[in-house]
Amino acid sequence: MAKQLRQARAIVRATRDYLRYDLPEIIFPSSLPNPPGYVPETKQHRDYIALFLRACRRYVDTWNPRKVAQERAERAAAARGETLGGDEGATGRRAGGAPLEDGPTLSEEFVAAAKGGTQALKPFLANLYQTRVRAYRDAVQQFIEGYQQGFKQAMAPEHRQHLRRKLSVLLQLERKMRRALLLLVR
Repeated sequence: MAKQLRQARAIVRATRDYLRYDLPEIIFPSSLPNPPGYVPETKQHRDYIALFLRACRRYVDTWNPRKVAQERAERAAAARGETLGGDEGATGRRAGGAPLEDGPTLSEEFVAAAKGGTQALKPFLANLYQTRVRAYRDAVQQFIEGYQQGFKQAMAPEHRQHLRRKLSVLLQLERKMRRALLLLVR
């Protein structure tokens, strides 16, 4: 009987600790520990509900391409220092009379290509993959260039002999990455 009581206490203690410490960390994770002197913002349940409802409204708004285009134009105009007038934004034109968007969005292009059937969808997907590969290739090349610059700065004259082997390995790796990127582009 005493053994069963100890087991029950252990289960209750483990459940209590899970609910007290682990579950809040799973639901509201903290990526890094808070700095000293930080006072956490206390929120009530109604604040979380309001935040959830606001997020849901914003998510639903993303499915309306007109609202997305209008918000995008307003942000671009704000970045340039322009302002959109009330009726000008509704007509889909900037203050200068130019259209809000430069072209159709990716989703609109996909819908148009999908309506055209398989023959119209193939060039769209090929173009999409090519632009993604170009963006990936450029990002890798920028990373390699930045890494080389940082490596050259870190290489002081007294460390050259010690790190010469590591540099040769990195140069070989760079050559292999460039060859792989060239194969991807072709």
